[in-house]
Amino acid sequence: MNTDDRGLERRAWGVRAAGALVGLLVLLGSAHGQVVEDYWYVVEIQGKRCGHMHASTVKDGERFVTKSVMAMSLRRGEAVVPVGLSSEFTETAEGKPVRMRSEVKFGTMPTIDEYVFKADGVDVSRVAGGSKTSEKKPLPEGEWMTPVALGRFIAGKIAAGEKGFSARTIEPTVGLTPARQTMTLLERTTLDVVGKTVPALKWSAKNEMMPSAESTEYTDEKGVSLRSENDIGGMRVVLVRADRAVAMARADPPELLESTFIRPDRQIRSPRDRTLGDYVVRSEGGPIGEWPSAGAQSVARVDDRTLRVHVDSTACTEATRAEIEDEAYRKPSSMINSDDAEVVRLVGLAVGDMEKEKRSERAGRMRSYVHRFIKKKNFDVGFASAAETARTACGDCTEHAVLLCAMLRADGVPARCVSGLVYVDGPVPGKGFFGYHMWTQAMLAKDGKPCWLDLDAALSETRPMDATHLAITTLSLADGETVNALLDILPTLGKLRVEVKSEK
Repeated sequence: MNTDDRGLERRAWGVRAAGALVGLLVLLGSAHGQVVEDYWYVVEIQGKRCGHMHASTVKDGERFVTKSVMAMSLRRGEAVVPVGLSSEFTETAEGKPVRMRSEVKFGTMPTIDEYVFKADGVDVSRVAGGSKTSEKKPLPEGEWMTPVALGRFIAGKIAAGEKGFSARTIEPTVGLTPARQTMTLLERTTLDVVGKTVPALKWSAKNEMMPSAESTEYTDEKGVSLRSENDIGGMRVVLVRADRAVAMARADPPELLESTFIRPDRQIRSPRDRTLGDYVVRSEGGPIGEWPSAGAQSVARVDDRTLRVHVDSTACTEATRAEIEDEAYRKPSSMINSDDAEVVRLVGLAVGDMEKEKRSERAGRMRSYVHRFIKKKNFDVGFASAAETARTACGDCTEHAVLLCAMLRADGVPARCVSGLVYVDGPVPGKGFFGYHMWTQAMLAKDGKPCWLDLDAALSETRPMDATHLAITTLSLADGETVNALLDILPTLGKLRVEVKSEK
């Protein structure tokens, strides 16, 4: 490992907190543009202004167009990462969906999804990393409400004096899966908004896509948000109604790197050389979710807040029949652009003339190639697609993981990404920590059986895996899953404690 690699370790490769918080804010933004007016909001994280949101709904003939635009800056170590999110939903006056569009910019190139609703399904087109794909998807299942229809529903419930209600709706930046939002009235109060004290309704709010997040909403009598307060793993996220000038004022990005570090009970020396590790992971903020026994990792539950995790970096886990048959691990997506011409070209450069049958050796070649190829290793990019990374050669652990995953799929190998923790040395001896990280798993044959093998392209050119990797969730990063995958780690932020029982 060269000097640059060690420096990157000290900055905790690929902390995922920023991406997860952005995922939450996407969902929060879905409820704010439901009347024919303009609204501006200040976005704050940990008491610091990090950006703004503008929500509006306009009537265009017999149609309504609801728009939401959010711009933020998040600090990761020395880097300031700009994040842009926008959505647009067009519906009829009767609340029938016509089309929707989302644009998400975690890297230098936006990912743009467009959906056109038809009687027999939804025409979906995506532009990611400069490449475009199109497909037909089925209509969303069950009953759900479009933005303006949802606004009318909420206003009607409030006018009728109801103290609680729920409804399913769709947020364009999350995809075609409806999510249920539930509101419970706590009290009638007042709130300072744009220099005035106004009547407000205080609600407890829940969204089924993020059941662990605590949210308090203040709305006016029409149900339009005045203030939104959220606690995510000890991080306070607030959206506050403001005028345009205040909302657009200079931001002071919060630091979201060191605040998510997990200091274990003892130091792990030479972490990249560890092949075996046993850990006890505890949640101090409620029950801990299910962690996968996959790849190098096996997990046993001790109680509802405690897991025992064993990692053998030389091992792999046999794939289940469902995983073997799951096309999501083989197909391209807007994040894993395995059909992109530049991604395919990189596969050829990585493996050369090596025989196609030598799957494991080819996978190893690709892993080492990705490590060398991404020359600008930093936190300046939030979450870029494989196609973008193939053109910029820039990024942190997420860019290494998605590019390798795409190259493997392009070579005919089922692959997925893993979001979890990795131990890294600190700048001061004895001050190492676990930081949020992402790597890749490939489905390769071992003893004639398909198994998941861990491949980390970020930390070392020569070592594909070590025993300080703790997997929290696996993800295909299929279309519509990206934000959901980031939300999976929200319950762990600021709540985990790790005991190192043994390592060698």
